Amino acid sequence: MVRGDEPPSLESAGQAATDDLSEAAIVARHGPGLRAILLQWTKDPAVAEDLYQEAFCILFERLRKSPLTDPAKCGGYLYRTARNLFVDEVRMRSRRASSDVVQHIDSVETDADKVLDNAVRLERRTIVRQVISELKVARDRKILVMFYIDDCTKEEICPAIGVGLSHFKRVLHRARQRYKALLDEKGLSIEL
Repeated sequence: MVRGDEPPSLESAGQAATDDLSEAAIVARHGPGLRAILLQWTKDPAVAEDLYQEAFCILFERLRKSPLTDPAKCGGYLYRTARNLFVDEVRMRSRRASSDVVQHIDSVETDADKVLDNAVRLERRTIVRQVISELKVARDRKILVMFYIDDCTKEEICPAIGVGLSHFKRVLHRARQRYKALLDEKGLSIEL
């Protein structure tokens, strides 16, 4: 062996193996979360996968040129890169068809409205059930639950509470009056 032709050091050979291992570790650590976020943002698996690949390519290219001073910031750099790629994608799409972006924003707002409506509905239902359970007359509780919550018909309710069809409206009316009185006592105003 000639003096100038020294074999590559174990350190430089190990560095290449370590780089591959660290890239795999970065993908294993941040990949699933990044993929989920991109899929949530884009609502399109193909676009999410493209942005996912591009974000990791940019990160690894950056790390090869100059390592980050703090390796703990690698995840933040990756997520900011993915966010910027997503913003670029949205801008590119908006140039092609601005109405698609408006529809997407509208659908997001509609989804948020649905979530809020469901939460309000659930809270109201809980309060109504609680107030009904506090009614003193068992027949009142039963008729209100069956009629307003379980959506039973008059024909199903009357035998269950022991009244004839001709008396149903009066019994329901009295139960509603007692329900409203209890609501007024509590300072609430939730209609059935």
